[in-house]
Amino acid sequence: MTTQINIWYIPRSRSTVLMRALNNIPNSQIFFENFLWAHYVGEGQNDTNPANFSSIQEETEKYFVSGFNPESVYQQYKDDASKVKIVKDMIHTLENRLPDFLDKQSTNVFLLRDPKYMFTSYLPTSKSYFYHVYKDTHEDTTFLYSEALKAINIVEKECDKAPIIVDGSQLASKTSAIRIVRKICQDAGIDFQESMTHWESVEEFDSRWVIPWSALQLDKSGGFFSRAKKSRGFEDEKEREVDLDEFVKIHPIMVEDIEKCQPLYQKIIGSKYFFDASQE
Repeated sequence: MTTQINIWYIPRSRSTVLMRALNNIPNSQIFFENFLWAHYVGEGQNDTNPANFSSIQEETEKYFVSGFNPESVYQQYKDDASKVKIVKDMIHTLENRLPDFLDKQSTNVFLLRDPKYMFTSYLPTSKSYFYHVYKDTHEDTTFLYSEALKAINIVEKECDKAPIIVDGSQLASKTSAIRIVRKICQDAGIDFQESMTHWESVEEFDSRWVIPWSALQLDKSGGFFSRAKKSRGFEDEKEREVDLDEFVKIHPIMVEDIEKCQPLYQKIIGSKYFFDASQE
């Protein structure tokens, strides 16, 4: 029997660090952002949905890989024989495949972050381009949260286990992060091990991970995942201060997006499925 653990994440929610912890689950296989990359730069995606890609085609076409598309990603996942399959992906990129993809006994974690932290984390040069990708492909950026809400309802209906909602800010606390990993293991029927709380600092991703070539190229050029790779375990770190009154003077559209997303974020973390790892 295969154990399915799905980490449905919102960008900049410390999801890659969480994957480094879950990577220490015995007999497991990590599937890292495959649907995400197949959705945005997969073969044929520009042809089937040209309105979403026309403005960013010149930038994204360098990441195209022949034969890589949502169907090939799904088939690769189904063909894998690992005892524990751990997926990290953005929920909207599965499009209409989610009900078929979900195993009835799957563990589904919805990892999100306050919009003010999520959006402003795109401001460094190596990441700023991706905010524009979202803006160009989805004028209404609230989809990042609204799609999570829809998927939570699907999991509630289709799966035997309730969804687990986690705020990525709690992964900035070592104690809370360990509680989150324990919760995931408990839900999936896996024994928690101390080895899941620490790992080696690396220069490259684990070669055993199923990770798109496109993501690897992005990391080489922009260091998008460099911090997670250099980490050695969960650490206590203070959340950034974000003064929206100052940001609005320089990034008014971004602040508008933040304010639009806030009600959806609050609705999600107000759910009965929210796991507050700050509490014993």
